Amino acid sequence: MSTPAEIVNLPLNDSIKISITSITDIDGNTVTDLTGWKLLFTVKPTQTTIVDTTAIYKANTANWTILAGQATLIFKSATTTTAMVVGTTYYGDVKLVDASGRNAIVKSYDFLITPAITIRNVAP
Repeated sequence: MSTPAEIVNLPLNDSIKISITSITDIDGNTVTDLTGWKLLFTVKPTQTTIVDTTAIYKANTANWTILAGQATLIFKSATTTTAMVVGTTYYGDVKLVDASGRNAIVKSYDFLITPAITIRNVAP
């Protein structure tokens, strides 16, 4: 049940909240208890790579906040294994794996890395 990729302009070294607000299983049933499920998020420099060894960012279930069938993750572009480059598009997706091992990509992203305009640390 994959949806078209969401295009996100992401300033270099910034963070974005990834949210899955309505989770359904592979049969289309709404799921509120994710016990035994895996939530995976991967970012790669190309869409054609098959193996996760080319991923520059990976998050697993432990990285997500899960409450009542909703899940959120903060993706920090500064924490990738290879530095992201301004003007480059990176590709990410969220995959859910149910307790039976059936999986589906539920959300896809095209991250266009843009320059950060304000680059300073200011104490509150």
